[in-house]
Amino acid sequence: MQRSLLFSIVGHILVFGLLLILSWAFASRETRSYPKTITATFVAKSPSNSTARSAPRKVEPPKPEPTIKPAVKAKVNRQAVKKEPERRKPQPAAANKSADKNTPGLSSPGMKIDAPEFPFPEYLALIQYRIESQWQPPTNAGGGLLTTVYFRIGQQGDLSEIKVTKASGSFVVDQSALRAVYAANPLPPLPAGSGLSSLGVHFDFVVY
Repeated sequence: MQRSLLFSIVGHILVFGLLLILSWAFASRETRSYPKTITATFVAKSPSNSTARSAPRKVEPPKPEPTIKPAVKAKVNRQAVKKEPERRKPQPAAANKSADKNTPGLSSPGMKIDAPEFPFPEYLALIQYRIESQWQPPTNAGGGLLTTVYFRIGQQGDLSEIKVTKASGSFVVDQSALRAVYAANPLPPLPAGSGLSSLGVHFDFVVY
């Protein structure tokens, strides 16, 4: 009787312990944490939403710096460039031998000066040109007439002692010669190297 009771108690204890072990094992399985797999679905955004928020600014490429070309010297065509005509020395208007002899004019007028030496031919040609350009001989005076007018040139070119020293026999011719000298007054000053305070001149006016 006692032995069967003991076996019964031991059997219950074993069964109870087995149940505890099984329940513990089952509970431990459930409590274990395994990594969970999450499936994510990405939805693409519509392009209209992205452009509506902020349109990206266009980035302009940097402008290239202007290259400075070396200055090119312009080629001058020397043949195309016309030289400035040289100033001709004043020549007497009557030096033209091809002038019509039937037309009154100045025919190689003579000019004498009251100085033994005067090495300034350019000055003499200049005063001759200035006086000749002022002379207007009369058209109906005839030909073969000569008038000599004397005058004195001061250092500054002012004229004095103007008079007819040889008359032509025609009053209008003599007066036209005097008017030409008065109209040319003053003449250019005497050359600085002449050393003269004044210069006497005998000027011939010829009507042919």
